[in-house]
Amino acid sequence: MRGRKTLGLKKQILIKVVMPMLILTVLITVIAFFAFRSAMEKEVKTELKYLCDIFEYNFNEKYPGDFTKQGTDNIYIYKGETLLNDKNEMLDDIKRLCDIDVTVFYGDMRVLTTIEYESGKRISGTAVNLKVKQEVLDAKQAVFYNNVMVNGQTYFGYYKPLYNSDQTCIGMVFAGKAAASVSRSIFASVMPILLLFILCIAAAGIYTTRSSNSIVNRIYELKKSLDKVSGGKLDSVLDAQIFNHEDEISDVGRAVMGMQRALKELVELDALTKIYNRRYAENRLKEMFFKSSSQKAADSIAIGDIDFFKKVNDTYGHDAGDMVLEQTALLLKNEMASYGFVARWGGEEFLLVFDRTGYEESIGIINNILDKIRANKVCVGNDTFISVTMTFGVTKGISGEEPRYMFNRADRHLYTGKRGGRNQVVTDYENME
Repeated sequence: MRGRKTLGLKKQILIKVVMPMLILTVLITVIAFFAFRSAMEKEVKTELKYLCDIFEYNFNEKYPGDFTKQGTDNIYIYKGETLLNDKNEMLDDIKRLCDIDVTVFYGDMRVLTTIEYESGKRISGTAVNLKVKQEVLDAKQAVFYNNVMVNGQTYFGYYKPLYNSDQTCIGMVFAGKAAASVSRSIFASVMPILLLFILCIAAAGIYTTRSSNSIVNRIYELKKSLDKVSGGKLDSVLDAQIFNHEDEISDVGRAVMGMQRALKELVELDALTKIYNRRYAENRLKEMFFKSSSQKAADSIAIGDIDFFKKVNDTYGHDAGDMVLEQTALLLKNEMASYGFVARWGGEEFLLVFDRTGYEESIGIINNILDKIRANKVCVGNDTFISVTMTFGVTKGISGEEPRYMFNRADRHLYTGKRGGRNQVVTDYENME
C-alpha cells in the first residue's frame, strides 16, 4: 500500500514539474526556430543585396558600356563592345565560392545564369515570372523575396534593376540562395542545442521526483531564467541558487548558459573572423544612440576596406584570403579594445566604432592601425608571407543624427579614398560636403 502511494506521488511530481517544463521547452524550440529563421532571413537579404551591389560594380568594371540587343531569330546581347552570350565565368565563380546563384537579365530575359535544368543546360533565354517583372523591372525597384520560384526550386532571392548610362532600366541582376539550404543551416545550428536542452530538462525532472522543496525552488528559478532566454534576453544571468548542487538541475543551468552563448555567437559574431557581425553593430549603435544623453550613436566611426582583396584570392587562393581576413580582424580587435569595438561590415569591409575618444584622437588611432596593417606579414602557407593595405573612411558623430547617416558618410569617405589611390585614411576634413 505504502509503495503504491509513493509511486503515485512520483507520478504526480513528474506531471506537475516535468510536463510544464517540457511544454516550455517546445515553446522555446518553436520561438528559437522562428526567431533564428527571421534573423537568418535578414542576414540572407543583406548578403544577397551586398552581393548584387558588388557584382554590378565588378560587372561594369569588367564589361564597360551599355547593354544593347542585336538580332531577331538569334538574339545577341552586348555590354559595350563585349558579346555577353555564354560569358558566365564571373557568375560561376560566385556560385562556387558563395553557393549563391546569379542571373543577369536583359529586359525580362535571362542572358547569363548559374541556374541549370536537370540536364545540366543553363536556363538562359527564359523569362522571369510576371510578378517579378512588374514589381522590379516595371516598377524600377529592388525587391527581396523569401519564396520566389525559379526553375521549379524555391529561393530566397534579391532582384535589382540595371540601368544604361541614360538611366533607362534595361534589365535586372538576381542573386538567390536555395531555401532548402537556408533551412538546413537553421536546423543544423539550432536543433542540437535545443535537443541537449530537452534531454537535460528530462534528467532534471527524473531527479526532482526524489527532491525536496529546495530543489523545487531551484527549478522555479531555472524556469524564470528560461523565460528570459525565450524572451530573447541572451545576456540574462542565471540565479546562483541553481548551481548550489552538482546535479541535473545545475546541468540544465549550464545547458541554458551554453545555449545562450551559442545563440549569442550565432546571432552576433561573424563565423569566420569571430568578431561582431553587421547585425550586432547596427543594433548596438541604435541602442547607444537612444541611451546617449548627447543623442549620438558614437563619438566617431570608421569603415575600412582591404585593398585589392580580390587579387589576394585570385593569386594565393581563398584559404589565403580567409587567413588575411582573420589576421586583419584580430589586429583590429586588439587595437580597438580600449576605444570601442570592431565588426565585420561585409566581405573585406570592417566597421570601427569609437565610444570613448574624441574625433582627432580616433583619426590618430586609425592612422596608427593602418601603419601596423602595412607592417603586418600574414603567413599563407609554405613559408609564403603577404602584406595588405587598407583604406579607411572616418567620420564624426553628430548629436541627434541617426546611425545610418554616419554609415553613409563614412562609406563615402571610404570610396573617396579608393578612388584616390587606396592605402589611406579619409576624414571629414578631406571630404567635406
